[in-house]
Amino acid sequence: MISKVGRSAEESNKSFYLAGAPSAKLESNGCWLDRGEQAAVSLVATHVRGGAILDIGVGRGRTVSLLTLLSDDYRAIDFSPTMVEQCRSLYPDRDVEVGDARDLTRFADGQFALVMFSFNGIDTVSHDHRAIVLSEICRVLAADGYFVYSTTNKNGPIFRDRPWRVVRTARPDVATLKRGLLWLIGFGLDVRGTTGRWVRWWRLRDEVDDHGSWAHGPLTGTGSGLVVHWTTTAATAEELDVAGMSLVALFDQLGHPLNAADQNHGPVFFHIVARRPPRDGLNLEP
Repeated sequence: MISKVGRSAEESNKSFYLAGAPSAKLESNGCWLDRGEQAAVSLVATHVRGGAILDIGVGRGRTVSLLTLLSDDYRAIDFSPTMVEQCRSLYPDRDVEVGDARDLTRFADGQFALVMFSFNGIDTVSHDHRAIVLSEICRVLAADGYFVYSTTNKNGPIFRDRPWRVVRTARPDVATLKRGLLWLIGFGLDVRGTTGRWVRWWRLRDEVDDHGSWAHGPLTGTGSGLVVHWTTTAATAEELDVAGMSLVALFDQLGHPLNAADQNHGPVFFHIVARRPPRDGLNLEP
Protein backbone atom coordinates (compact mmCIF):
# COMPACT_ATOMS: atom_id res chain seq x y z
CA MET A 1 0.00 0.00 0.00
CA ILE A 2 1.39 3.37 -1.03
CA SER A 3 1.85 5.83 1.84
CA LYS A 4 0.42 9.35 1.85
CA VAL A 5 3.88 10.77 1.19
CA GLY A 6 4.40 8.22 -1.59
CA ARG A 7 1.23 9.41 -3.28
CA SER A 8 2.32 13.02 -2.73
CA ALA A 9 5.64 12.23 -4.41
CA GLU A 10 4.02 10.79 -7.50
CA GLU A 11 1.46 13.59 -7.79
CA SER A 12 3.92 16.48 -7.42
CA ASN A 13 6.60 14.84 -9.54
CA LYS A 14 4.13 14.03 -12.29
CA SER A 15 3.22 17.69 -12.77
CA PHE A 16 6.92 18.64 -12.59
CA TYR A 17 7.95 16.30 -15.40
CA LEU A 18 4.84 16.63 -17.57
CA ALA A 19 5.57 20.34 -17.68
CA GLY A 20 9.04 19.58 -19.04
CA ALA A 21 10.71 21.18 -16.03
CA PRO A 22 13.99 22.85 -17.01
CA SER A 23 17.30 21.42 -15.89
CA ALA A 24 20.81 22.32 -16.96
CA LYS A 25 21.83 18.66 -16.75
CA LEU A 26 18.93 17.59 -18.94
CA GLU A 27 19.82 20.24 -21.49
CA SER A 28 23.50 19.25 -21.70
CA ASN A 29 23.47 16.71 -24.50
CA GLY A 30 26.37 14.32 -24.87
CA CYS A 31 27.83 15.02 -21.42
CA TRP A 32 28.32 12.64 -18.55
CA LEU A 33 26.37 13.59 -15.45
CA ASP A 34 29.58 13.11 -13.47
CA ARG A 35 32.57 10.79 -13.25
CA GLY A 36 30.54 8.20 -11.38
CA GLU A 37 28.12 7.79 -14.26
CA GLN A 38 31.02 7.52 -16.68
CA ALA A 39 32.69 4.87 -14.51
CA ALA A 40 29.48 2.84 -14.28
CA VAL A 41 28.88 2.79 -18.04
CA SER A 42 32.55 2.17 -18.79
CA LEU A 43 32.49 -0.89 -16.55
CA VAL A 44 29.88 -2.62 -18.69
CA ALA A 45 30.70 -1.11 -22.10
CA THR A 46 32.71 -4.04 -23.44
CA HIS A 47 30.04 -6.54 -22.42
CA VAL A 48 27.03 -4.73 -23.90
CA ARG A 49 28.61 -3.28 -27.05
CA GLY A 50 26.46 -3.98 -30.09
CA GLY A 51 23.56 -5.25 -27.98
CA ALA A 52 20.12 -3.71 -27.59
CA ILE A 53 19.94 -0.70 -25.23
CA LEU A 54 16.95 0.81 -23.45
CA ASP A 55 17.38 4.37 -22.15
CA ILE A 56 14.67 5.14 -19.56
CA GLY A 57 14.02 8.76 -18.62
CA VAL A 58 15.92 10.08 -21.62
CA GLY A 59 14.65 13.63 -21.07
CA ARG A 60 15.85 16.02 -23.74
CA GLY A 61 18.46 13.54 -24.91
CA ARG A 62 21.56 14.03 -22.78
CA THR A 63 22.43 10.32 -22.92
CA VAL A 64 21.50 9.55 -26.52
CA SER A 65 24.87 10.23 -28.13
CA LEU A 66 26.69 8.57 -25.21
CA LEU A 67 24.81 5.28 -25.41
CA THR A 68 24.61 5.10 -29.19
CA LEU A 69 28.39 4.97 -29.21
CA LEU A 70 27.92 1.49 -27.77
CA SER A 71 25.18 0.32 -30.11
CA ASP A 72 22.84 1.44 -32.88
CA ASP A 73 20.17 -0.86 -31.46
CA TYR A 74 18.87 1.90 -29.21
CA ARG A 75 15.42 2.62 -27.76
CA ALA A 76 14.46 5.42 -25.37
CA ILE A 77 11.38 6.35 -23.37
CA ASP A 78 10.42 9.25 -21.13
CA PHE A 79 7.36 10.02 -19.03
CA SER A 80 7.07 13.58 -20.34
CA PRO A 81 5.64 14.13 -23.86
CA THR A 82 7.28 17.57 -23.83
CA MET A 83 10.73 16.10 -23.28
CA VAL A 84 10.14 13.34 -25.83
CA GLU A 85 9.21 15.93 -28.44
CA GLN A 86 12.35 17.93 -27.72
CA CYS A 87 14.51 14.82 -27.79
CA ARG A 88 13.04 13.77 -31.13
CA SER A 89 13.78 17.20 -32.57
CA LEU A 90 17.43 16.79 -31.62
CA TYR A 91 17.66 13.12 -32.65
CA PRO A 92 15.02 12.54 -35.35
CA ASP A 93 16.64 9.27 -36.43
CA ARG A 94 16.38 7.67 -32.97
CA ASP A 95 13.52 5.61 -31.55
CA VAL A 96 12.20 7.78 -28.69
CA GLU A 97 8.71 7.27 -27.26
CA VAL A 98 6.53 8.37 -24.36
CA GLY A 99 6.61 5.62 -21.77
CA ASP A 100 6.38 4.75 -18.08
CA ALA A 101 9.12 2.70 -16.40
CA ARG A 102 6.45 0.88 -14.39
CA ASP A 103 5.00 -0.59 -17.58
CA LEU A 104 7.49 -1.95 -20.09
CA THR A 105 5.07 -4.43 -21.68
CA ARG A 106 5.86 -3.03 -25.14
CA PHE A 107 9.25 -4.73 -24.79
CA ALA A 108 9.90 -8.49 -24.90
CA ASP A 109 11.38 -10.56 -22.08
CA GLY A 110 15.18 -10.57 -22.23
CA GLN A 111 15.30 -7.98 -25.02
CA PHE A 112 18.08 -5.67 -23.78
CA ALA A 113 21.77 -6.07 -23.04
CA LEU A 114 21.73 -2.76 -21.17
CA VAL A 115 19.04 -0.70 -19.47
CA MET A 116 19.96 2.74 -18.18
CA PHE A 117 17.86 4.99 -15.92
CA SER A 118 20.02 8.05 -15.29
CA PHE A 119 19.88 11.16 -13.11
CA ASN A 120 17.95 9.55 -10.22
CA GLY A 121 14.86 9.14 -12.38
CA ILE A 122 13.87 6.00 -10.46
CA ASP A 123 13.50 8.13 -7.32
CA THR A 124 10.42 9.95 -8.60
CA VAL A 125 8.00 7.07 -7.91
CA SER A 126 6.74 5.61 -4.63
CA HIS A 127 8.55 2.82 -2.80
CA ASP A 128 6.01 0.21 -3.94
CA HIS A 129 6.19 1.39 -7.54
CA ARG A 130 9.97 1.41 -7.35
CA ALA A 131 9.82 -2.35 -6.82
CA ILE A 132 7.61 -2.62 -9.92
CA VAL A 133 10.12 -0.61 -11.96
CA LEU A 134 13.00 -2.86 -10.87
CA SER A 135 10.98 -5.98 -11.61
CA GLU A 136 10.07 -4.75 -15.09
CA ILE A 137 13.67 -3.83 -15.85
CA CYS A 138 14.83 -7.27 -14.72
CA ARG A 139 12.25 -8.86 -17.01
CA VAL A 140 13.40 -7.01 -20.14
CA LEU A 141 17.10 -7.59 -19.45
CA ALA A 142 18.90 -10.42 -21.18
CA ALA A 143 20.14 -13.21 -18.92
CA ASP A 144 23.55 -11.56 -18.79
CA GLY A 145 22.24 -7.99 -19.16
CA TYR A 146 23.21 -4.96 -17.09
CA PHE A 147 21.26 -2.18 -15.43
CA VAL A 148 22.95 1.17 -14.76
CA TYR A 149 21.18 3.84 -12.71
CA SER A 150 21.62 6.40 -9.95
CA THR A 151 19.69 7.05 -6.75
CA THR A 152 19.59 9.64 -3.98
CA ASN A 153 21.62 8.84 -0.87
CA LYS A 154 19.63 8.79 2.40
CA ASN A 155 22.91 8.83 4.32
CA GLY A 156 24.17 11.75 2.26
CA PRO A 157 24.47 15.42 3.17
CA ILE A 158 21.16 16.73 1.81
CA PHE A 159 18.58 14.39 3.36
CA ARG A 160 16.24 16.61 5.43
CA ASP A 161 18.29 19.58 4.25
CA ARG A 162 17.18 23.21 4.62
CA PRO A 163 17.56 26.06 2.10
CA TRP A 164 19.84 28.07 4.41
CA ARG A 165 22.25 25.19 5.06
CA VAL A 166 24.52 26.01 2.15
CA VAL A 167 27.29 26.92 4.55
CA ARG A 168 28.07 23.71 6.45
CA THR A 169 29.45 24.01 9.97
CA ALA A 170 31.31 20.70 9.83
CA ARG A 171 34.16 21.86 7.58
CA PRO A 172 34.74 25.66 7.66
CA ASP A 173 37.23 25.63 4.78
CA VAL A 174 37.72 27.65 1.61
CA ALA A 175 35.16 25.55 -0.29
CA THR A 176 32.58 26.25 2.43
CA LEU A 177 33.18 29.98 2.23
CA LYS A 178 32.94 29.82 -1.55
CA ARG A 179 29.56 28.07 -1.37
CA GLY A 180 28.33 30.69 1.06
CA LEU A 181 29.49 33.54 -1.17
CA LEU A 182 27.86 31.99 -4.24
CA TRP A 183 24.63 31.60 -2.29
CA LEU A 184 24.66 35.27 -1.26
CA ILE A 185 25.37 36.37 -4.83
CA GLY A 186 22.63 34.10 -6.13
CA PHE A 187 20.15 35.49 -3.64
CA GLY A 188 20.96 39.04 -4.63
CA LEU A 189 20.59 38.30 -8.34
CA ASP A 190 17.55 36.06 -8.06
CA VAL A 191 15.39 37.16 -5.13
CA ARG A 192 12.24 35.83 -6.79
CA GLY A 193 13.76 32.40 -7.46
CA THR A 194 15.23 32.14 -3.98
CA THR A 195 11.94 33.14 -2.39
CA GLY A 196 10.20 30.46 -4.45
CA ARG A 197 12.63 27.82 -3.19
CA TRP A 198 11.95 28.83 0.41
CA VAL A 199 8.18 28.71 -0.19
CA ARG A 200 8.45 25.21 -1.68
CA TRP A 201 10.59 24.13 1.28
CA TRP A 202 7.98 25.45 3.75
CA ARG A 203 5.16 23.68 1.91
CA LEU A 204 7.00 20.34 1.79
CA ARG A 205 9.09 20.48 4.99
CA ASP A 206 7.01 17.87 6.83
CA GLU A 207 6.51 15.56 3.85
CA VAL A 208 8.96 12.94 5.10
CA ASP A 209 8.11 9.26 5.51
CA ASP A 210 11.22 7.67 7.08
CA HIS A 211 11.54 3.86 7.17
CA GLY A 212 15.16 3.67 8.29
CA SER A 213 16.91 2.20 5.27
CA TRP A 214 14.73 4.22 2.89
CA ALA A 215 12.46 7.25 2.96
CA HIS A 216 10.25 9.50 0.91
CA GLY A 217 10.99 13.17 1.31
CA PRO A 218 11.44 16.44 -0.56
CA LEU A 219 14.61 17.80 -2.06
CA THR A 220 14.10 20.74 0.27
CA GLY A 221 17.64 22.08 0.12
CA THR A 222 17.51 22.46 -3.67
CA GLY A 223 14.03 23.96 -3.65
CA SER A 224 13.05 21.97 -6.76
CA GLY A 225 9.64 20.92 -5.40
CA LEU A 226 10.36 17.26 -6.07
CA VAL A 227 9.49 14.62 -3.46
CA VAL A 228 11.87 11.72 -4.00
CA HIS A 229 12.80 8.28 -2.77
CA TRP A 230 15.96 8.13 -0.64
CA THR A 231 17.86 4.94 0.02
CA THR A 232 21.19 3.61 1.28
CA THR A 233 23.83 1.55 -0.47
CA ALA A 234 23.02 -1.47 1.71
CA ALA A 235 19.30 -1.21 0.96
CA THR A 236 20.09 -0.93 -2.74
CA ALA A 237 21.74 -4.35 -2.73
CA GLU A 238 18.70 -5.81 -0.96
CA GLU A 239 16.10 -4.33 -3.30
CA LEU A 240 18.02 -5.50 -6.35
CA ASP A 241 18.13 -9.01 -4.95
CA VAL A 242 14.35 -8.98 -4.42
CA ALA A 243 13.88 -7.86 -8.03
CA GLY A 244 16.03 -10.73 -9.34
CA MET A 245 19.23 -8.79 -10.00
CA SER A 246 22.59 -8.67 -8.26
CA LEU A 247 24.75 -5.70 -7.34
CA VAL A 248 27.96 -5.46 -9.37
CA ALA A 249 29.41 -2.09 -8.36
CA LEU A 250 28.69 1.25 -6.71
CA PHE A 251 30.36 4.59 -7.53
CA ASP A 252 30.23 8.00 -5.92
CA GLN A 253 29.97 11.17 -7.99
CA LEU A 254 33.74 11.35 -8.43
CA GLY A 255 33.90 7.82 -9.81
CA HIS A 256 35.31 6.22 -6.68
CA PRO A 257 34.05 2.69 -5.86
CA LEU A 258 31.83 2.35 -2.79
CA ASN A 259 31.35 -0.57 -0.45
CA ALA A 260 27.64 -1.30 -0.03
CA ALA A 261 28.11 -2.24 3.64
CA ASP A 262 29.59 1.17 4.54
CA GLN A 263 27.51 4.17 5.62
CA ASN A 264 28.78 6.27 2.68
CA HIS A 265 27.81 9.67 4.08
CA GLY A 266 29.66 11.68 1.42
CA PRO A 267 27.76 11.31 -1.87
CA VAL A 268 24.53 13.22 -2.50
CA PHE A 269 23.64 10.33 -4.78
CA PHE A 270 25.45 7.27 -6.09
CA HIS A 271 25.60 5.20 -9.26
CA ILE A 272 24.79 1.50 -9.43
CA VAL A 273 25.74 -1.26 -11.82
CA ALA A 274 23.46 -4.29 -11.50
CA ARG A 275 22.85 -7.38 -13.64
CA ARG A 276 20.62 -10.35 -14.13
CA PRO A 277 22.36 -13.59 -13.11
CA PRO A 278 24.52 -14.44 -16.14
CA ARG A 279 24.70 -17.84 -17.76
CA ASP A 280 28.49 -18.03 -17.70
CA GLY A 281 29.22 -16.87 -14.16
CA LEU A 282 30.94 -13.70 -15.40
CA ASN A 283 32.22 -11.57 -12.53
CA LEU A 284 33.06 -7.92 -13.14
CA GLU A 285 35.28 -5.95 -10.80
CA PRO A 286 35.27 -2.12 -10.79
